[in-house]
Amino acid sequence: MMNKKTAINIIILIIYALLTFFVVMHHEIWADEAQVWLLSKNLSLFGLFKHLVQEGHPSLFYLIMMPFAKTGCSVIVMQVFCWLCSVVGVFLLLQFSPFSKFEKASIVLSSGFLYFFPVIARSYSMIPVLVFLAAILYKKQKEYPVFYAVVLALIANTHIIMFAFSAILGAYFICNNVLKEKAYEKKYLISAGIISVGLIAVILQLAATPFGASCAIKYNLDSILKNITDTFSQFFGNSFGFSSSVVLVIISMLFLIIFVYIFKKSKSLFTLAVLSIGFQFFIYITSYSLNIYPTKSFCAFLILIFCLWQIDRNKSAKIIICMFFLLSFFNGLRYTVLDLFNNYSSAKETAQFIRENLPEDSVFIPLPEPYAIAVMLYLPDRKFWSGTNTTYIKYMKWSCNKNNSNGSIVFDFKDVKAKHIYFIISVPNPAIEALLKDKIEVLYTSRPSIAEGEAFKIIEYIQSNN
Repeated sequence: MMNKKTAINIIILIIYALLTFFVVMHHEIWADEAQVWLLSKNLSLFGLFKHLVQEGHPSLFYLIMMPFAKTGCSVIVMQVFCWLCSVVGVFLLLQFSPFSKFEKASIVLSSGFLYFFPVIARSYSMIPVLVFLAAILYKKQKEYPVFYAVVLALIANTHIIMFAFSAILGAYFICNNVLKEKAYEKKYLISAGIISVGLIAVILQLAATPFGASCAIKYNLDSILKNITDTFSQFFGNSFGFSSSVVLVIISMLFLIIFVYIFKKSKSLFTLAVLSIGFQFFIYITSYSLNIYPTKSFCAFLILIFCLWQIDRNKSAKIIICMFFLLSFFNGLRYTVLDLFNNYSSAKETAQFIRENLPEDSVFIPLPEPYAIAVMLYLPDRKFWSGTNTTYIKYMKWSCNKNNSNGSIVFDFKDVKAKHIYFIISVPNPAIEALLKDKIEVLYTSRPSIAEGEAFKIIEYIQSNN
């Protein structure tokens, strides 16, 4: 017989699932989401591992998507999978966490769970359910060591920013259950092996990424102070949707107070939080200082939730936790409304225009290339030419070469043999249009998009008769 608590949690979960699913079904795929599906669809298993060093991401999410992408399924499968991960994560939080009703409500209503994890189909969506499983198993790791080890290995392979979190928890496990206790039981040794293999797999896949394997990930320490400033402003600003410096200071202070409270309760959990979140900041400051989307920030907040899950919280701590997460609610609500009534990207709308108005044998040249990846997703049977890589492409290639090593705009298309050539240009992009001068005719301009850089112009290249 289902108890009252479970029944209430299931009702809340159903409401949450229905509301977020409604948004998911209205969400338009954007470039980063499209890239995952296109890689999974067009690359072999070996080709995927070879390419992912350019992406800077571990393979887990791509491997899960690959069977669906290769068998002709719609990209909706990926969206539903990510939504389902968030729903299961919310259920674990409601049913098994020690948080009060108000704390649970504040977390579920935060922008991460209200919008970014369930709606944006990226590997980040898998992280809440895995982190919450780890939180449940943390105090039961002696009872379920293999299960706990598998969860840590999976977390490490979701995204590089979760590597330190898994590594530190793995080190804790090995120290506490193998070295300190000298418990060389088979189950503990197997578990230690699983954790080690999971961590080594990430290193082997991505070791070359920071050494020039990808032009999209540029490690830059030349303007370190600016990088730090940009990182912290985006980390809080993008997640909470506030531009006011006063509000951002308040949010950052609440963030620090939570750290102090964890320190007072558990030095080991404090060390976990500082090192694993500090590792994320190191990556952001050195390479991603201009691209810290809310999903990245909320992965850090998930680590705080994990730590708070393990300790008792007094009334003051509970109030601070509620305030911190509820401050992001309005940003989640804002994105939800925007997504329901606007184009997230303009890729679907642009692709529809192309299908209805332009010849099937046309060749399309995206400029700059990354922003038009989602257009490629919606037009699987059309040809796209990479001016950077001087070849036809079915996904974005981030490899560095002489054509774009200096960061200049490249659109070499002299080898394109087609009667109809069109440029798909991100709006606004007057520099490229000026370079093409009088050899172009603008045929179409999409509506504005939520995703930055993903509103497009379609421009026909007027070829000379000579």
